Amino acid sequence: MPNAEAAVTHFDLLNGMGTELRGFDGTPLNGGAGNVGNDGTILQLGYYTLATPENPFVGVWIPLSGEGSGNIMNSTIGDKGMPSGRFSFSLAFADSNPNIPLTPLPMTIRFYDATSISSAAYYNAVSNASGLWNWVTPTALNPLVTISLADAGIVWQDGTASAFRTTIAIPEISPAIFVAFASGLLAFRRVR
Repeated sequence: MPNAEAAVTHFDLLNGMGTELRGFDGTPLNGGAGNVGNDGTILQLGYYTLATPENPFVGVWIPLSGEGSGNIMNSTIGDKGMPSGRFSFSLAFADSNPNIPLTPLPMTIRFYDATSISSAAYYNAVSNASGLWNWVTPTALNPLVTISLADAGIVWQDGTASAFRTTIAIPEISPAIFVAFASGLLAFRRVR
């Protein structure tokens, strides 16, 4: 955790009744064993490196919390005794964290259908196109950003029909691989 002299940005993440996160089949994601914490399905706060308000899911995924980040505490569904599909926790990031964005990029919540990314079959990601979830640079005032799935401007990586569900198969297709494949098909058509 950051020391007392560091400038810190605080994030409160939460969802309420009616916004439970679910798996591909519609079952609420595993909340783990109650108050133990960090034993439910994986949830990460992070950002995509080329994100814009119009498309917050562009670029390389950088997790700031959860598996694969330096801040793994309080980063699963069901933390602090929340039931399956729900979460409520706070995270703090110091200005010394090397992974924080340098510009006010939209923050994203990524969630998986398993208790580890390596065992997950699907994931999805949610962000906010209104600017409510944009990164706020740490300051001496210690800003607070509240991220709720009930906020206006919510957008889903796999589209509106995927709301609150894991629908993107893992491994995801890299955009670079997709572009290379499409270029190869175009070149093949021209040769014929």
